[in-house]
Formats: sequence, C-alpha cells, structure tokens
Amino acid sequence: MLTPSLKTVFFISSLVFFPSCQSLQKGSFPKPSLPMIENWEDAEQRFFKNQPIPSEGTQLFHSSQWEKMIAQALAKNPDLQRQAHLVKQAKQRFLVQKANQLPSVHGNTSLQYQDNKILGGNFNSREYQLGIQADWEVDYLKKNQNQSTQHFFDFKASLCDYYDARLNLIAQIARTWVTAIEAKKQIESTERNIQNYKNNQATIEESFKAGTKSALDLQLIKVDRALAESQIEVQKNRFNESLRSLNQFHGKYPSTEYPSLPNELPSLITPIPVGIPSDIMKRRPDIIAEEYRIQSHFLGTEVARKKRFPKISLTTSGGTQSVELKNILSRSHSFWNLATNLVQPIFDGGRLKAEWEAEKSSLEAQLAQYQTTVIQALKEVENALGNEHNLRKQLEKIQEAETQSKKAERSAWDNYQKGLVKIDTALSTQRRTISTQTQKYALQGKILHNRIDLFLALGGDWSNPLGNNNQP
Repeated sequence: MLTPSLKTVFFISSLVFFPSCQSLQKGSFPKPSLPMIENWEDAEQRFFKNQPIPSEGTQLFHSSQWEKMIAQALAKNPDLQRQAHLVKQAKQRFLVQKANQLPSVHGNTSLQYQDNKILGGNFNSREYQLGIQADWEVDYLKKNQNQSTQHFFDFKASLCDYYDARLNLIAQIARTWVTAIEAKKQIESTERNIQNYKNNQATIEESFKAGTKSALDLQLIKVDRALAESQIEVQKNRFNESLRSLNQFHGKYPSTEYPSLPNELPSLITPIPVGIPSDIMKRRPDIIAEEYRIQSHFLGTEVARKKRFPKISLTTSGGTQSVELKNILSRSHSFWNLATNLVQPIFDGGRLKAEWEAEKSSLEAQLAQYQTTVIQALKEVENALGNEHNLRKQLEKIQEAETQSKKAERSAWDNYQKGLVKIDTALSTQRRTISTQTQKYALQGKILHNRIDLFLALGGDWSNPLGNNNQP
C-alpha cells in the first residue's frame, strides 16, 4: 500500500518521465540509407585481423630507383608517421570507450585512529577496514554500446585517413621526382643550345673580322645566347627546388644533394585499360573514410537522444572491518551492500535537446560532405582520362615539329653562311628548335603527371586493386 507521499512522488515522476520517453522515439529521426553493421563486435574482430593492403605506388613507372625511393620515403616521412600516431590515438580512444561498458571495480583500505580526552581520561579507538566497490551503469538502451561503436567507426575513418595521406604522399613524391628529371632534361637541352650559340657566334666573329658580316649580326646572336643562359638558371632553380622537396619527403635536411636521377623520363608500366569500372573508386580511402564518419555521426545522434532517458546504475560494495588488524580477514567481521540509482533529467535549460539537434545537423552536414567528396572524385577521374588522350596527341605534333625545326635550323644557318638569308631568319629557326624541345619535355612530364593524377583519383593502380576485398 502506497503512502500519500509516495503516491505524490510517483505521480510527479510519471508526468516528467513518460512524456519524455514518448517524444524520444527512435523513429523521430530517419536513418541514413547506408548499410549499418548490426553485430559490431564481429566487425571489430574481422577488422583487426584483416588489415587493408595499401597501394605502394610501384605500379606507376618502370624504374628500380623509383621503387627503392618510394619505399624509403614511406618509412621515414615525418608527416606520415604523425598520421600513424593519430590512428593509434583513435584506436586507444575506442578501447577506452569500450571499457566503459564494463563494471568498474575499486579496492580500498583504511585505518581510522581517534584519541579523545574526556574528564581527564584518554580514550583511544582504532579501526581497520578492507573493502571493494563495483559500479556499473545498466545499458538498457545500448547508449554506451552506441558510443563505443561510434568511436570504432572514428578509428576506422582515422585509419582510412592514414592510407589517404600515404596515397597523397606517393603522388607528391612521384610528381616531384618527374619534375626533377624533366628539369634535368631541360637543363641538358639548354646547355646544348647554348653551345650551338657559342659555335655560331664564333663563326660570325670570324666573318665580322673578315668584313663579311656586320656588327649587328654579332650583337643579335649575343642577345639570344644571353637569353638562353638566363633560361638555364630558371631550370636550375626548378631542379634544385625539386631535390630539396625530395629530401624533405624522406625526412632529411632539404639540401640539393641527392642520389643520381635517371637520364631519361620514366616510362609508364601499363596503358589505361578501356572501360575502367566505376566501382573501382569504392577503394578510395577518402570516400571510405567519409562513409565511416556518416556511421559515426548517426550513432552520435543516437547517443545524444538516449542521454535524455533515465540513467540506471548499480553500486555494490563489501569488505571487512575490525579494531584488530589480525581479524581483518575474518568472515565474522565482513559486510556488504547493494544500491540502485535512477537519475532522470528534469530541467537542464534545453541543453540535452540542443545537443541532440546539433548532432542531427552534424549528420546532415556529413552526408553533404560525402556527396561532395564522391562528385569531386568522379571529376578527377574524368579529367585524368580526358587529358591522357589530348596530351598524347599534343606530344605527337610537338615531336613532328621538333624534327622539322631541326632541319629548318640547319638549312637556315647554311643559307646564312652563304649569304642567302639574314641573321634574323637563322636565329628565328634556332629559337623554334629550342621552343619545340622545351615543349616536348614539358609535355612528356605532363603525361606522367596526369597518370599520377589518375593513380590518385582511382585510389591506387587499377592493375592491383588493393588486394581485392581487403580494402580499408
């Protein structure tokens, strides 16, 4: 039989508790249309046992030096090491949250000593106590499990971020390496052109001394020679900057000292196959990371929603106490108790509801971010595929122009020596030759850069799709 005071408490609790439960039904916010892992513990075990196989970038070029260089950079790059430590941090946070689902057990010992003086007499008391206490929150709504799963998906997203950083590092090194080789080729080509200017200048100086050529001819070729010597300094600066970047990627001092580079630009291992399947992009680490973050944000809304329900916790403690230390382990001096606590938020100024609304908005923002990432990825693939054809067509025309410009240059200088054409014509043909050579090396570099862009856009090389199903 309930007393009037207990009836009053029950009535007030029902007015507060039951309406809040009805207003927080799970169906009040729709799930995202994405596959959710029902049994997250099994997924966790599978994930830890089967680590994804990252792309090493060795499928890009025919070059043993490239394979050795990329392996060293992946092992020593400080930015990649920092990202690896962030993954470890995310894993430990997941394990911490997972441990929160288990009861917490604490042991304690104490000694109480009192010395009282009453009416001139001394009264001493001493008590020893040895005990243990356990606390456990009843996860009847699976709130703690949701929070643990949320941290699990955060950990998986962090691991995908690591592989995305790894993939981007490979692409950065590849671009810088190609740029360094191209700059080296441009320097060698410019040096040959400068030598040609020197030879032609020597010939004109002899003719000028003989009175068959004018001072203007000599001045004009000196101008073109000076411009060529100025251009080579630009290429040397570009070359040195590339070497500094390569050393930086390896975690070394950014100096211009670097092992010898190949004499020629590397050749590509495989051509682009016809009909690359669109689902190959499902292995892109950044896209997969966004999918995991959607899962994490959805669980975040669930946790925020369930925080508005009552919290039930169990506390139990036990132990022994005695005034004599020798009796501390005696069963006759033991004690224990069990307590149940129920806490229901009644008034918080709207804080819990605002947190829930914020989590829902964060989920919507993450869904939009996922869409942006996918569209951007598709654009990158389309651009790279379209550029490949156009760049190769340009290279064919430039190579043809280079062949013809060299013939025209030889013919123009022969005719100039015979007095059939002016110096302007000879210098003009030589500048065309230099220009076509410069464009040829630049286009060869662009083709390699574009293939690197495609490699990055597809999340790795299409001939080795990250070990089939072992994807992050």
